[in-house]
Amino acid sequence: MNPLQLAEMEEIEEITEVEGIQRERFTIQTKEEATWALRKLKVLQEGMEEVNHLAAMEIERIEGWRRNENQKKEDSMNFFKGLLEEFLRKENGKDPKVKSIKLPYGTFRLKKQQPQYIRDEEELINWAEGEGYFDYIKIKKALNWSALKKDLVTIEGKAIVKDTGEALKAIEIKYPQDKFEVEVK
Repeated sequence: MNPLQLAEMEEIEEITEVEGIQRERFTIQTKEEATWALRKLKVLQEGMEEVNHLAAMEIERIEGWRRNENQKKEDSMNFFKGLLEEFLRKENGKDPKVKSIKLPYGTFRLKKQQPQYIRDEEELINWAEGEGYFDYIKIKKALNWSALKKDLVTIEGKAIVKDTGEALKAIEIKYPQDKFEVEVK
């Protein structure tokens, strides 16, 4: 932060400090006071950006360390799991009834897996339609809101179809309060 920004921060701290004295609430009365408030917002925003940048750098450094340490552990775990699997498959080869081994520090097992079906959806749909198996085909309905919205006009808080003049009861129109925004440059 440059010296001017530091002075702005000190002034902000003075204004926001409460020393047990009840102060009258400050209000902005002029454009000069509004300019002053925007300057304060800019300094605070830049301060937050600096804090976030420093925090992000530290987080990335720590995350890199964590990933590195965990990868070492993961590699070692995979090594030992591979040795255990090799041992169990050898035992299973000798005696097909051996599917698991239970020891004081854990159990390792061979678990039967479900078959995988690699499907060509389009070809299966064509087959089901050709054979008349329509129960195997899902048809999904969805409203094309963007097309409908283009054909609507709003009159007296109601959605009206342009071509027919029909008011759609299934559409309720709400007008939210204008949103306040501040752009600090």
